[in-house]
Order: sequence, then structure tokens, then C-alpha cells
Amino acid sequence: MQSHCLKEAFDELDWSSTYVNLVLSPDEPFFRLQTSGNLGSCQVDYPKHSEEVFESFECSQTQSNFYKLSVLQPTVKALAIAAKTQVRMNQRGVLSMQHMVTDSKQASTCFIDFFILPSEEGESDDEMAD
Repeated sequence: MQSHCLKEAFDELDWSSTYVNLVLSPDEPFFRLQTSGNLGSCQVDYPKHSEEVFESFECSQTQSNFYKLSVLQPTVKALAIAAKTQVRMNQRGVLSMQHMVTDSKQASTCFIDFFILPSEEGESDDEMAD
């Protein structure tokens, strides 16, 4: 997906929240980021057919997992220099974010990989668990 779109989504989230809920689904909402904290709640959805956002979208089953925003912060910072980002989630909820970074001066491309474990069951913000 386009990194700037994912960065915009993270910028909209309520960072006073402890957790973000990431939903990947073959049906609507397809791709959702959701937070709820002291400043309110925020939900960002992307349709899978959005060519502006996704180069390709593949998802065979719905998955919803919570991740600590403090753990995601380094990967969100890397979005600022990335051109594209690949988001994957395995069956255990391990989130993989691979950022493609290009250096036009040296005509080279490198990748920055992050692997994030989901929070333990029951460790989500109260408002989002309802």
C-alpha cells in the first residue's frame, strides 16, 4: 500500500489510546484502524479496491487484533521516508510491516521490516472491547 496513505491513517488516530485495533477482512471494512482513548475514538477504513491506497489486497479470512500504539510508534515513524508499505498478519496475529525506502541519489532501494506481536487477550481499551 502507499505509505503516505497509511501515515495519514495513523495521524488521524487518538494517540492517547493505549491500543489500536487492526482489522483485515475479505468483506467490509477490508482494512480498518481503530482507537479509543481520553480524547475520543477514531476509526479509519480503506476499501480494498482503492487504487490510490492499495497496489494489491489479499485477505482470505477476517482477523482483528489489538496492538500497543507505543510498540507501533517506530514503524509509524518509518512511514515518513517509505514509498510503499506491505502489511501482513499471520494466523496468530503477528503483524509484519515492510517499508520500501528508495534513495534517489544512489539509485538504491532498501527495506525496513517490523514484526509486532498482538496484545494479550483482554488487554484492549475498554471502549473498543464492547
